[in-house]
Amino acid sequence: MSIGMLDVISPPICLSCQRKMVVTTRHQSGLICRPCRLTWNAAQRELCEVCALPRPVIQCREGSWIRLACSHCVTTDFRFFQAYVLGPYRGLLRQLVLRTKVSHGSPLCYSLGRLLGERILQVQGHTSNSLPGFDMVCPVPMHWRRRWHRRVNGADFIARAVGDVLGCSVNSGLLRCTRLAKKQGTLTVNQRVRNVKSCYKVNRRQVRSIEQRRVLVVDDIMTSGATLNELSDLLLRKGAVGVAVAAIARGGYGNDRVSPVLPTGRLR
Repeated sequence: MSIGMLDVISPPICLSCQRKMVVTTRHQSGLICRPCRLTWNAAQRELCEVCALPRPVIQCREGSWIRLACSHCVTTDFRFFQAYVLGPYRGLLRQLVLRTKVSHGSPLCYSLGRLLGERILQVQGHTSNSLPGFDMVCPVPMHWRRRWHRRVNGADFIARAVGDVLGCSVNSGLLRCTRLAKKQGTLTVNQRVRNVKSCYKVNRRQVRSIEQRRVLVVDDIMTSGATLNELSDLLLRKGAVGVAVAAIARGGYGNDRVSPVLPTGRLR
């Protein structure tokens, strides 16, 4: 029996709102309905291409927009080339990310990962700074003790889904977490940087596999960017030619602040 017939007999249920879905191509919409996806889709022009945080823009009287330099990138030395995200870590997307951290959250991880992969393709088609493609997708590794407690590393399933959409290989064994660090959510920005310092290593047997390669590192959430920046620096030192990062949700927005838009005025 075809997937289309199965959908008629037993329509798929959205993993977010639990409502029945009407889909034409299951592989495109996954198991999260369009109304739910619209709650976190952000206008790409409002996000910095490097750190994926809102950047100030000026709206001219003619209706055009001028993007200013990202204040966050000016003060932070990001080692990755670009960051891709589905949306801000709040509201419905925050609830979904929290649900992926349990042992039965792998279907949700995969569905969100497919949407993230589609977002990457969308961004690459609209920005000039995007890498032309990736040779490898790698999930952020989890320490074995934390993995034993959670039973699953959601980043593995997210990376697998992203790799399926982008059509590139996924290497879950390339990166290793060699030290159990404190949870990043309880630390300040400076403490987070020190917390993950020298926390990761590249598998010795696979060092040559990243030489002159473009690598995409995937995680569930990006807040300060300390973890992804540490991994990017490690991969570049081991020979990667370029590193980009991707996450389901982007934290660091403050108290649900929106993208800053300066008042309309005449540009001189």
